[in-house]
Amino acid sequence: MAPSGNLKTVRFALEQKYYSPPCSPISPSSSTSSTSSASTIDSVGPITPPSLDFAALPMSSKSYSNSLYHSDTVAAKSAYVSPGPPPRPQLHPVLDAMMGPWFSYDLCLPPPSANIPLQTLAEPATTPAIPELQVSCPHLPWVITIRAQTRNRYVTVSDVRYGLHTSLRKNITQKEYDLLPTTRDKEKVTLAYQKRYKAYRRGSVAYQEEKRAGAKRIDFLMTSRRFAGLCAHHETGVWSLCVSR
Repeated sequence: MAPSGNLKTVRFALEQKYYSPPCSPISPSSSTSSTSSASTIDSVGPITPPSLDFAALPMSSKSYSNSLYHSDTVAAKSAYVSPGPPPRPQLHPVLDAMMGPWFSYDLCLPPPSANIPLQTLAEPATTPAIPELQVSCPHLPWVITIRAQTRNRYVTVSDVRYGLHTSLRKNITQKEYDLLPTTRDKEKVTLAYQKRYKAYRRGSVAYQEEKRAGAKRIDFLMTSRRFAGLCAHHETGVWSLCVSR
């Protein structure tokens, strides 16, 4: 359904284009390095138990044998620990919405690198490290899957930042646009699309590219496009994307 009033109809691209609009230059900060110290574990040799004096035992060899077997069985059972559920991943502090986050930026633009050490960007996004994580948002009718992009085979802080940006810069289809529940929501997405390309100087390359590419997933966030961290949904195992204006 077309937006009411004099709003222009939203445009859909026929193919995916990954043009990223330019952002203001940011001075990179110097990365910090840290060193880790290795610890040494001393090995101990086998311990020989004392010999038993069978003659001094006030019981038959048969009863002693049964008693020894029983005690070994009890010890083996007491030493066995039933494996519990795997530990829930904990989010890196720089991504945790409950702790900041340490940076906030427009998800439509490439993530800035100012004031973020390169070492921090290369650290695992979660503890323990995981090969992929899924992110949902109340404004989005789909789940974003972020996979490891490094040889370490785990998702890093940088993977999360660029994974969100890349996913939200994808074009939406008419079918995805129709997932919006109300006409008012469709009007808001259309306005977000128009406001996005009109933010550039009329006639500039960025203006033409953004307008020609049509509506994108980022427009589903409407006016709330700033990254505000992730929150854990332990019941579903999906992380929730928090956004702000």
